[in-house]
Order: sequence, then C-alpha cells, then structure tokens
Amino acid sequence: MTAAEAARQLFDEALSCESTLPVDYHATADDAGSIPRAVEHAELVLRSLALIEDAPHEEGEDHAAERAHLQRLEAKLNLVLECLSGLLRRDRPDLPQQTLRWSRRGAELLTAKDPVPPRGFLRMQPVAWLPQRLELPVVCLAQQAEQGDRTRVWLRFEPLPPALEQALERHLFRLHRRQLAHRKA
Repeated sequence: MTAAEAARQLFDEALSCESTLPVDYHATADDAGSIPRAVEHAELVLRSLALIEDAPHEEGEDHAAERAHLQRLEAKLNLVLECLSGLLRRDRPDLPQQTLRWSRRGAELLTAKDPVPPRGFLRMQPVAWLPQRLELPVVCLAQQAEQGDRTRVWLRFEPLPPALEQALERHLFRLHRRQLAHRKA
C-alpha cells in the first residue's frame, strides 16, 4: 500500500489531530503482556481521563469554598502523580517526544526501527501529567524512508472494542477542541 492510500484509509472522513507527545512504535508491549490486557488497560486510562477532563465546573459564590478545597486536593494529587511519574521513569526508558497525526483508525509517525515490524504496538503517554502509557495494537500499512535513519509509518489500529474506539475518539475530540481554542487565543 502506498503512503497516500494509507493516509486516506486512516484520516479521510475521520476526526484527526496532530499531537506532540511521548510516543513510539514497538514490536511488543512493555506492560500489558497480551493484546486483550493492553486493550483493557487503554480503555481504562482513556475513560478515566474523560472523567477527569470533562468534569463540570460549577460557578457561583455558593460553591467557592468547595471549589477551593477541591483545587487544593487536585494540587496535592498532581504532586503525587509527578512523584510517581519520576519513579516510573527511573525504571523504564522514556518514549521519544515527537509529533504524530492520529485518528480513531490509526496514526502516522516517525520511527527508528529497522526493519519496521509489520505488527506491533503504538506506545504513547496520552497526557503530560499522567505517567501511564497506552499500548494499542497496530498493523503497519505503509512506510517511507525519511532523512537519516528514520522511517515514516502509517499504522492502523487492530480492531478495537467499540468502547475503546469510542473512548479514543472522545479523547481526540478533546485534544482537537483544545487545539482550536489555542489557535483562536
């Protein structure tokens, strides 16, 4: 399959987003042990992110004290997560920070793998403040040599359960919405 055909398959008529985050393409999963476990873990992480990021923000004086208390708890939790993140990073190598284009169907990114495995896992840290990684099973649709030792790959997600596909699309929608707001600001 050509790069253009792969791009059409992954991105035509699908919400896509460009993100810069820790990500790579690897032949095996680090933590999950199996595809079902990786998929289950990814769904759990994405659903939890949705609960955190989509929480309603109440306005008004009645809720000011409660909001201040919740902000203090959130700040403490953020510090705990930063400490945990530091511990986790000590025990495993960091993923390379890079820009990728992705949709609910798959992703396009650069990799240093040679040769590029035909199947594997897209490993990513979906948000900076959370040390958890997603490991999504993928198939390499196309590849194209880039300058240096890098290869651009187009990866299609293996068939994902509907709940995970929906959680992934919801996450991408939030990222896309933030990008539009950032451009307008």
